[in-house]
Amino acid sequence: MARPDVLELRDGDGAVVTTLSYMSAAGEAIAALSVVFDGPPSSEEYSGTMHSPPGVRHRWGGFVLDERLYDEQMRSDKELDYLVWPRFAIFFDAPAGNDIPMSSVQGIQAGDSWEFASAQPGFDSELFTCVGTPVDVLDISAPDGTAAQATVIVLESDEGSVRWVAAPEMVADGCA
Repeated sequence: MARPDVLELRDGDGAVVTTLSYMSAAGEAIAALSVVFDGPPSSEEYSGTMHSPPGVRHRWGGFVLDERLYDEQMRSDKELDYLVWPRFAIFFDAPAGNDIPMSSVQGIQAGDSWEFASAQPGFDSELFTCVGTPVDVLDISAPDGTAAQATVIVLESDEGSVRWVAAPEMVADGCA
């Protein structure tokens, strides 16, 4: 289950087996997910832009772990080791992968109706992210004392359904 700060891996009864923090090393998450999805991902590098670092997308069917290659020296020098600069993010554009359900903690899955998603606790179309609508917000504090909000988000497709679920994404005042 996608949460604002971690990806929860659950057993068939819904009990949390382990959590993968978006701030932990991507390699650890890739190893765990390779066990979950019964094999290694396909991986594709991408270039950075003015707004995002370069990275590698690791895909297991409809599940993607986006490994972000931020400048680790800058992260250390500026004490930026919090969710604004996650080491990886996740998104999924299918309701299940390898027969494993994938959802937000509210149960929102890719393909659900927008009507269902918007009725879930935490859905907040008044908050702004650069890529979607928040459905689970967690207040976090940066080392400099400023506050930020990480979210699990969904994106509406033209057909009125949830196209994908992603985390973490930061609540923002605007996007460039």
